[in-house]
Amino acid sequence: MDGNDNKKLPVFSVNHKSKAVFLLMALSVMAWFIVGCGARMPMHNGAMREHHNAIHGKSPAPPAGPAVETLSVAIEAFAFQPRIIKVHTGATVTWTNRDAVPHTVTFKNSEFKSALLTQHESWGHTFMQVGNYSYFCEPHPWMTGQVIVEATKD
Repeated sequence: MDGNDNKKLPVFSVNHKSKAVFLLMALSVMAWFIVGCGARMPMHNGAMREHHNAIHGKSPAPPAGPAVETLSVAIEAFAFQPRIIKVHTGATVTWTNRDAVPHTVTFKNSEFKSALLTQHESWGHTFMQVGNYSYFCEPHPWMTGQVIVEATKD
């Protein structure tokens, strides 16, 4: 014995450390894919309903009255999309925050104002009077948009 027999080897050799780092990175990538695949996917409920009704012999119900105009504005990438929207009186516009940070929909010179909308939250307003309605986001005032309300066509 040369005296080196009593020395303990390290728990991880360089080779084991490399394997551990590789395994950790592989697990991180797998977790990222799993989370990404669980993201919200758009649903096509109308098409699914029509397909179901066609298979089961059901016809769609007749409309109850005049169609109500509903339009959507997405809040994403620190912008209102579309930035300018035209509607008719009686229409409802719904804003949905798709950003990870909170935003508001605040109308200039008006009492219309949403609460602070967190990611995936929505807020809507029904426009009853003709006019141009400019709005912005209070925490990010460079984010602006406009709703142009025209008279309902008879």
